[in-house]
Amino acid sequence: MNVMNADLPAGGSKAAAERMAEEFVRSGGTLRVGRRVLRLEHDGATARSVVLSDGTTDEADHFIIATDPFSSYRALTGRPLPRALRKMSEDRRLFTFSSVHCAFSCPADPPFRGELMLPLPDAARGVYGAGSIALREFSHEKNCAPDGETVIQAFVFCDKKATDAYLYKYRDKKAYAAEKERFAALAEETITTRFPALSGRLGLLDVWTPATYERYTGSGSYMSFAFGAGYIPHRAGCRADGFDNVFLATQWLTPPGGLPNAACAGKAAAEKINALCIKRSVRHVSAQGKADTV
Repeated sequence: MNVMNADLPAGGSKAAAERMAEEFVRSGGTLRVGRRVLRLEHDGATARSVVLSDGTTDEADHFIIATDPFSSYRALTGRPLPRALRKMSEDRRLFTFSSVHCAFSCPADPPFRGELMLPLPDAARGVYGAGSIALREFSHEKNCAPDGETVIQAFVFCDKKATDAYLYKYRDKKAYAAEKERFAALAEETITTRFPALSGRLGLLDVWTPATYERYTGSGSYMSFAFGAGYIPHRAGCRADGFDNVFLATQWLTPPGGLPNAACAGKAAAEKINALCIKRSVRHVSAQGKADTV
């Protein structure tokens, strides 16, 4: 989808991640899934191995932490967050946020293109900390729905109070399910009020909330910090404080996060490791993925 700024990866985030994994394996890497990393074993500043949930360990020369550091860094390393991330978390100009989403199937020719913001009913505005509901249609992605259909996604940004409320409600499965049903009904009503032609033609596919992100990633936020006018974001370094061979590759290094910043963080970590390998005359991994002894 070309908007004269940046394109969306074909197939969305999942397909992009799968292509990265395929390239990694094709370049000689070994991909292991289905096991949780419990902790990083280290001698002072040098990390030696990781302990996995199945009781096995993996040794390596360098380690990259790509999880949400605010939920995992101390558990993995036994050390406090790197100083740059602590400063961000204490900066009052930055704040965390999340969203509650739902998705509907609809006819393949939606009544709008791209994204659209619609006002929320007055009664709903105080619930989420936002006054609008965002709509996004996926007619540009031909593989996201059967022929003759497409997907409309609706979401409302949640401030920290609303995000925490979803995390709390998740403890009560009935209350949580009722809240998801309520949001889906609100979204459908908002869409069909603006576009009466879609009345009776929307099929609810799924509803997900900050609690969903918490369950999958350990963080209730799917992006990092939001900020207001006057704040100029900068990228924190990818080195983990106090370690010689541990690096960070996470969206939280650069507000407001998101996939592009996460990808840049991964690239920066790989380049830093590559530079160290060259300097130490150990191994040099080229851009084509071929390993050559230096």
